[in-house]
Amino acid sequence: MSLKQDIINDILLSKLFIDDRGNIYGPQYEPYLSYSTGLWQNPEEFASLIEWFADKKIRTFLNIGTFNGVSFKIISKYLKTYNPNAECISIDPIDHKPEKVDGLIYYDKTSFDYLRMPFDLVFIDGDHRYDSVKEDFNHVGKFAKYCVFHDIRDKYIGAMSCGGVVRFWEEIKFKYRHHEFVCGENKVMGIGLLEIRQ
Repeated sequence: MSLKQDIINDILLSKLFIDDRGNIYGPQYEPYLSYSTGLWQNPEEFASLIEWFADKKIRTFLNIGTFNGVSFKIISKYLKTYNPNAECISIDPIDHKPEKVDGLIYYDKTSFDYLRMPFDLVFIDGDHRYDSVKEDFNHVGKFAKYCVFHDIRDKYIGAMSCGGVVRFWEEIKFKYRHHEFVCGENKVMGIGLLEIRQ
């Protein structure tokens, strides 16, 4: 079995979170849906992102937007597999009562609290409004080695006032070496990665 498939299987054990849009992941994932917990990201896109980091030796990881804690938990698990000493921090000014894991750090903070700190990896998945995403990037994302954005092609996010993360991604991606982890024709979710510094 491939690493990507192992990661997908791990994701499915945690379930897939669904909102009022219903099953946005695809019919093959119908048995894994939950209204109360689970990953709120496409399993194939998310697994491809995590697999991409296998040889990158991430030492410091800042996750912006904790929500239920599942995506942070899964990313951190694999980063610590690749580098056991990786420091993994998740921040969110709203206490969503996330599923917490020993050895991982959770704070009621914003990206401003980490202004200009050079993390190896920053994952921007908090407030998806254009100004908020831009602020998170300017505070901490652009100082990271790798900066990741969620929902880069999501039609629902793109329809937000000012275009949300979809618009910001289209403006920023060509300034850096970038990668997109997207699958299917359904215009939801999508993950974008910038290589900011070597």
